[in-house]
Formats: sequence, C-alpha cells, structure tokens
Amino acid sequence: GPNKIHDYTATPDDDTFRYLAGIYSGAHKTMAATRPISCGGDDFTHQGGITNGAAWYSVAGGMQDFNYLSSNDFEITLELGCDKYPPTSKLSQD
Repeated sequence: GPNKIHDYTATPDDDTFRYLAGIYSGAHKTMAATRPISCGGDDFTHQGGITNGAAWYSVAGGMQDFNYLSSNDFEITLELGCDKYPPTSKLSQD
C-alpha cells in the first residue's frame, strides 16, 4: 500500500547476504530463470532472483533483524512460490 516503506537497507554484511542468497537462487531452476516470472506483480529475474527484504516489503520487529542485531545470526527468508497452497501436481516441478 501507499504507507508501506520500500527502502533498500543494507547491513554491514550486505555482500555476504547477497552472496548466500545468490548461491541458492542460482541453483534453483525457477529462481535462476532469465525469462520474466511474475509473482503477484513482482519479478526479480533482473536481480538474479533475489531482493533485499526491506526493498520488497518491510516487516517491523521481524526475527531476521532481531537475530542479526542481537546475535549476529544471518537469516535469509526464502519465498518458495507465489501460490500458498499449490495443487499436489505442481509440487514436483520446483
């Protein structure tokens, strides 16, 4: 919505987060695709299948930020598909 914040917020470990996300994305058949794949209007193919979470949508008080700030734990969220409840026939495709 119009009140949501979409700002890229890099941490001091941004290069490491981007590297880890890119390794996963590059090995994933769909995420590594170079053709545009829209998921609710979002398409990250021009970014190697990854995005900075806050640039996509901000979550106040999320565990990723808490764990990073309090324990230096590196958490990456994987959005594995557009459909929250896909039919069984689609599960083997990814």
